Amino acid sequence: VSRGSRSSNSSPFMVTEIGSTIPKIEKVEPAEVEFDQEIKITGRNFTPTDNIVSSSLGVFRNLKSADRKTIFLTIPRPDYLKDQKIFASQSGLRWPVRVYVANENGISPDTASAEFMINL
Repeated sequence: VSRGSRSSNSSPFMVTEIGSTIPKIEKVEPAEVEFDQEIKITGRNFTPTDNIVSSSLGVFRNLKSADRKTIFLTIPRPDYLKDQKIFASQSGLRWPVRVYVANENGISPDTASAEFMINL
């Protein structure tokens, strides 16, 4: 690529090893959480380091899985939700969140087991 050149046709992609087994999420616990509460993702084919969890609430990088079956993370309350007055007149508001795990083996498929609710 020459200096100063630009491309308007770009697509994200991931290079994986031939024969690698993609990560699979089997369960997210608890099924309903608060912001700043620990979340446990259980599955298969996670890597010891460099797992990425992607969700509608953000992307979390460099996550570890010592046993290659579990990943722990905490989702901080986004700045745009820090003003509690917005939700003061509402109770029981929940946001469905679907997560995906990506690592050198690929990206986990879209499954119902990879979903949880977060209380606003």
